[in-house]
Amino acid sequence: MGDKRTLHRTVGKVSESTCCDSEDLIALEQPLEIQVAYGAPESRQWKTVAITMRTPGHDRELAAGFLVGEGILRSLDQIEAVHSRGPHYGEDGFQHSVRVTLRPGVAVDLARLERNFYTTLRQNLA
Repeated sequence: MGDKRTLHRTVGKVSESTCCDSEDLIALEQPLEIQVAYGAPESRQWKTVAITMRTPGHDRELAAGFLVGEGILRSLDQIEAVHSRGPHYGEDGFQHSVRVTLRPGVAVDLARLERNFYTTLRQNLA
């Protein structure tokens, strides 16, 4: 497995009317928790703002870009530090959590990331 972000797997390939097993190279995908630490240094608070799937590697850059891309931050200059967190997994020691610490005084509207879902069940009463 040369690159630790890919895996060799046997997959079924369908071609017209035949099917056969074939080796394929697939991307490794694992969850990443993105946290934001904000507020005055003496009273820092933090909140998990997202859990996303990603190919491990460059997690700190992904987290910072996510916050700018979602409009939570206006620029990367609002970030004081970005740290990977949690236990190390696998041969490469990937971690599955990143905390982005904002500069003191940076106001954030974390409610923008809250999502509410509902569903209804319609039964056929015939």
